[in-house]
Amino acid sequence: MSHKLLWKLTMAVLVEGSLAFAGSGEIAVKTLPNGLTVAVQEDHTAPVVAIQYWVRAGSRTEMEEEAGITHFIEHMIFKGTPSMGPGELARVIESSGGTINAYTSLDQTVYHVTIASRFAKVGLEVLTDSIQNALFDPQEMEQEKKVILEEMRMDEDRPQSRLSKALWAEVFKVHPYGRPIIGRPETISRFTREDLLAYMKRLYKPRNMFLVVVGDVEPGKVFQWAQELWRDRPDEGDVEFAILREPPQEGLRKVILRQRASEAHMGIAFPVPDARHPDSPALDVLSSILADGESSRLEREVRVQRGLVYSISARSLSLMDPGIFVVQGSLDPTKLREALPAILKELYKLTYEKVSQAELQRAKLQVEASLMWAKEKVQGKARLLGESLCVMGDPRYEKVYMEEIRKLTQEDIMRVAREYFQPSRLTVGILLPEEQDEKMGPEELEVLAKKAEEKEEVGPLPSKGVHGPVVQKEVLSNGLVLLVKESHDVPTVSIRAAFLGGSRFESRETSGLSKAVAQLLTRGTNSRSASQLAEEVETLAGSLEGFSGWNSIGLEARFLSKF
Repeated sequence: MSHKLLWKLTMAVLVEGSLAFAGSGEIAVKTLPNGLTVAVQEDHTAPVVAIQYWVRAGSRTEMEEEAGITHFIEHMIFKGTPSMGPGELARVIESSGGTINAYTSLDQTVYHVTIASRFAKVGLEVLTDSIQNALFDPQEMEQEKKVILEEMRMDEDRPQSRLSKALWAEVFKVHPYGRPIIGRPETISRFTREDLLAYMKRLYKPRNMFLVVVGDVEPGKVFQWAQELWRDRPDEGDVEFAILREPPQEGLRKVILRQRASEAHMGIAFPVPDARHPDSPALDVLSSILADGESSRLEREVRVQRGLVYSISARSLSLMDPGIFVVQGSLDPTKLREALPAILKELYKLTYEKVSQAELQRAKLQVEASLMWAKEKVQGKARLLGESLCVMGDPRYEKVYMEEIRKLTQEDIMRVAREYFQPSRLTVGILLPEEQDEKMGPEELEVLAKKAEEKEEVGPLPSKGVHGPVVQKEVLSNGLVLLVKESHDVPTVSIRAAFLGGSRFESRETSGLSKAVAQLLTRGTNSRSASQLAEEVETLAGSLEGFSGWNSIGLEARFLSKF
């Protein structure tokens, strides 16, 4: 889900007609007679509302010959209904100051509108009409096929995207997760209107969908609107389909690609359990320990200190079915032989060496902070609520998740690393620039992976207005203008210090100076080096960045309010 929010199962019983009103911020849930679950969270901070339909339909629910049909439907859903022509749906929303869009993932499709709360009913009507009555005009379909096929061609030109798809295909040889969400040219070209309607009939059942509304609304009104909009749709039962299970991986798997590229790319993957598994929170913390901020292990050891990669990331992708823990990076191809074992060594260290208490605490705070940042806007709150319902079955799972995070110990982290970072379950992928002479075959790749299995005797790491509040203004004795807006909706603090400056004040000779100065603002002070500054900020799960624009230059920071 979000960077850290793929959660274990806590199934909630959503009883028809049962409501939970407890003021702003509380979640009210109701299941309509046809099985559609509606969840509403009040947030009166601003007169805005986010409306989202979540459908348990993704590449996971497609048969081989249907590859890409979920994504194709998402592209077609706003192309007209009997009451609105192509483009009119978007015009209605945009003329009310809102936005409308959709996206497809491995597990679900999400259709969403963000709009001023006084137009909330209009937004819900438009979104519901699109899902219930999409025309799938054959001429529009042919045009959209061209768009998607061009997307595929562009995707193949992106080295990191191409390697990522190849890595997933190597990990998932049987399960649908191994197929690209966008589909394949041969399947997209064959789709007919009847194919799309049949797929929707199979998957777009009320019991397989969730309506999430977050913002400046009253739950009672939303339930009433939903009831009216869905009154003619009967209960169509549960969705039934069989998903092929991926056999256990036994032995190292390798992917080697060549492509026109300016740099090499690498990917490392290990299978992990589904989001409902109790180890999922610990895997999220592991990914934070490895690559969340400049003081994380891979950033500090591999990128900053040794300069082996240009960029590095780690992420635990727990899904509705077992997923993967993936590490990805870009680098100079001549450094691949040194970088790959170095990266794997950092992962394997976690299997036999406890993380320090300070490091664990910092990672926990990073996970908590990422959750808080995601909730700063109603769109983010709606997405977290939709994930909780659609994946976990519990609209209030956020609290359970954070309780699990806070309970994690050093021993838990080492146990989970040992369980999933096993060399026999490793998949390694590399993409080399075809213009360069650098070569690497499967045998050498296997040798490099084996090299990383050697244990190192290393000790633990060292510790290190209308609805909302008004803006208050105060001028300090030195002339500094202080602006404060109090909000207790999310426990975060955002700080921005701005000064006159920027591109407007540059001459031909000093062009670009403002941007350079802004970047240097966080690269060290008289009392702290750049790495010390980064570590102190990240220990508090915060962020600190310089900025430069046309009229201003300065610093912006974000922290949890308890710090």
